[in-house]
Amino acid sequence: MSKDNYVKIGKMNMYYEETGCGLPLILLHGGTAVSGMWKDIVPLLSKYYRVITPDSRGHGKTDNPTKIMTYPLLADDIASFIKALNLKKPLICGHSDGGQIALELAMRYVGLCSALVIASAYYVIPDQFADSLKRFGFLSKGKVDLQYIRKKKSNNVKFWKEVHIDNKNPNKWIELLQQISEMWWTPFQYTSEDFNKIKDPTLILTGDRDEYIPVEQALHMYNSIKNSELAVLPGTSHVSFFDEPKLFTKAVLNFLERQK
Repeated sequence: MSKDNYVKIGKMNMYYEETGCGLPLILLHGGTAVSGMWKDIVPLLSKYYRVITPDSRGHGKTDNPTKIMTYPLLADDIASFIKALNLKKPLICGHSDGGQIALELAMRYVGLCSALVIASAYYVIPDQFADSLKRFGFLSKGKVDLQYIRKKKSNNVKFWKEVHIDNKNPNKWIELLQQISEMWWTPFQYTSEDFNKIKDPTLILTGDRDEYIPVEQALHMYNSIKNSELAVLPGTSHVSFFDEPKLFTKAVLNFLERQK
């Protein structure tokens, strides 16, 4: 049975759910999604771990008082979240934007986590990802074609209105799209030295049919991080956890169990 909670991170109220017991395992969701995206995975993982699923800054039931969104800031949020909950060296599994946050944590907070799974992430903005952003209506930093999105992506709009909740601000989902476009269109400046900073056991996980991120990016990160492993899930797209939840969970569990 999951529990709904809030914790104060600076001026931000961060929402999270947790279920299960044992070593803490934090699941970080993708961009414009919420903690509920893990609904098929949590029952599988909570048999072995205390699974904690927060809503990231500006997403779901978590607010964003700064109106700013960057991957370093989101990583700082999770680091503060870990300290606020007094979690001792938790495990981390992040997908897509959650994977980017996990990558930032691995580089900048060495030793805070006992192991990390970085799923469906990249270190250089892939051409196909940039093209998909434009096709979706995310034209550039802070420039979002809301008229096009409302007309052509009505299912997404319906979802965003339902899950990004703020009774005082019905336009929270719009603000999120604008803020996240700034983040998505900001190039990374990672160097080999940044990857050398990663000391904690790390699994780079990707789908072999990821439509946004070529497998070569995962391979490069694997080759750049000394204490890392690589898992390529066959027949899965960018959302491998959704395509094959049991296969995704098996790969994650196999890695995490060997880190104890």
